[in-house]
Amino acid sequence: MTKSTFKSLPPKKLLLIDDHALARTAVKALLKDCAELSIIAEAASGSEALQLAREHLPDVILLDIELPDLSGVEVAKRLLQIRPFRIIVLTS
Repeated sequence: MTKSTFKSLPPKKLLLIDDHALARTAVKALLKDCAELSIIAEAASGSEALQLAREHLPDVILLDIELPDLSGVEVAKRLLQIRPFRIIVLTS
């Protein structure tokens, strides 16, 4: 069988959460050629992240641990109450 006989899977939906616009821009630049991931939304705060997660139901969440309104740990706890998201935590 050739590779073309298999259907390609749709990209995983990613929610990007970081309060620094420059960090979000850098992550987007790093992932722009990754066909397996599609950044569907961005949040700059914990409360915005929770709203977007409910709205978009991403497959993967890239979460900054330090946010202006809620800690990343608190956001992760609340996200997991919505559904069992796959969460990757970032910190400087």
